[in-house]
Amino acid sequence: MLQQCEASSLDQAEFAASQGISLPKFKYWKRKLRADEMSKIVEAEQQNFVALEVELSGINIHYPNGVMLTLNQIDSVAKIISLIKAF
Repeated sequence: MLQQCEASSLDQAEFAASQGISLPKFKYWKRKLRADEMSKIVEAEQQNFVALEVELSGINIHYPNGVMLTLNQIDSVAKIISLIKAF
């Protein structure tokens, strides 16, 4: 229904009326559905999260598949970034 509203030339109030629902109810469902979409996106992003621990002796990179990479010597930030993106 949200896609239909966006594709139509009607404003939200006119579209809601054409569908037989009140504007507040339409806005409620629009917010709820968008929040659900955002939750799914955040959940998917969390699955790809790479944890990074900075210690005095080096850096540990924990990949989501359980692999841990330990760097005892830090050559450059660019190298660390490339290792994080390697996942």
